[in-house]
Amino acid sequence: TWRKRSGGPPSRCRVGLGLTMTSTNNIRDWEARAKILNERHEVASAMAQYAQILEFDPTRHASRARLAKLMMECSRYGDASALCDAGMSIAPSAPVLAVKAQLSQVYFELDAALAFGEQAVQLDPLCGDAWYAWATSHGLAGNEYRSEQIIDRGLKSCPDHVELQVESLSRATISPAQQAENLAALHQEHPGNRTCLLAYGIILFAMGDTGGAQAIRGMLLDYTPNNHAVLAIHSLHGFLSGDVDGAESYAQRAIGLWPDSF
Repeated sequence: TWRKRSGGPPSRCRVGLGLTMTSTNNIRDWEARAKILNERHEVASAMAQYAQILEFDPTRHASRARLAKLMMECSRYGDASALCDAGMSIAPSAPVLAVKAQLSQVYFELDAALAFGEQAVQLDPLCGDAWYAWATSHGLAGNEYRSEQIIDRGLKSCPDHVELQVESLSRATISPAQQAENLAALHQEHPGNRTCLLAYGIILFAMGDTGGAQAIRGMLLDYTPNNHAVLAIHSLHGFLSGDVDGAESYAQRAIGLWPDSF
């Protein structure tokens, strides 16, 4: 709940984990708690808290980007795009540009994805999300060698960035068994990272561990039941496993969330 001063910013805010914050508190504490909620896979609560942070201070671009990424996980691509555009109208931001690159990937607008990713890195070379978005944009465009170069450069600047580690540890030049071992260890270290968990599930399926892969997909759908990408992968894996009816069901759910999906 909010109480607003006349002509000024909010004076009081109740945020997640049962805490009441005032305007004198460090807003980074709010962001840390939103991050905890997300890592607990309490996605709706994390989104609500990030929204409260932005209501209090619209210039918190990292929180804006995190909220937009969560919206993407919920297939709310239009809302994520509008949120990013609102942030860019305030000031350029590397995290927000990185999300715009990822949104462009969703729509297969590869030139825009590459441009936004490069702009994000140029704006802040210490933003891991920027390197990740630029690298994956090149990967989607078929520029695998360039993508790997960017991943390596990104890890030099941001060695702790989990998504960059996922990309590095699952390169095509690494054997599937080693990829699975790498991603299992990374997931154990970062159990709250759903990108890592998804990548682990995909490599398990590729190795023939359909049961392990299905269990992971089920976990991800519990965490984000409206995740178009997870539903699409669930459908594909079901089809390849011979479960045509199940594949059709998941495909219909995915299309229902995003009718324009390629």
